[in-house]
Amino acid sequence: MGEGAGGVSLKDPKYYFGVRVMKDEKLSVTYVNADLLEIRDGCAIFSCDDSVITLVFAPYRWHEVFAASCFDGRPVALDNPEGRPLP
Repeated sequence: MGEGAGGVSLKDPKYYFGVRVMKDEKLSVTYVNADLLEIRDGCAIFSCDDSVITLVFAPYRWHEVFAASCFDGRPVALDNPEGRPLP
């Protein structure tokens, strides 16, 4: 633990997420460490315990978010109502 620029706490985030995003007309997965995920107005917003927003995906740029294994990135929890195959 330490303190970063502007007095922001540098604690390790609690969770590891996978986010399917459109890249070069193909779906790819980006991984994010965060304490909180909030979906607001179509945005996927990741933040730390101290309410510092670390990353935001704009509406229609992300397709699904899942809890990911910190060992291999595979989904450990995924709400998949459309029956799409897991990565």
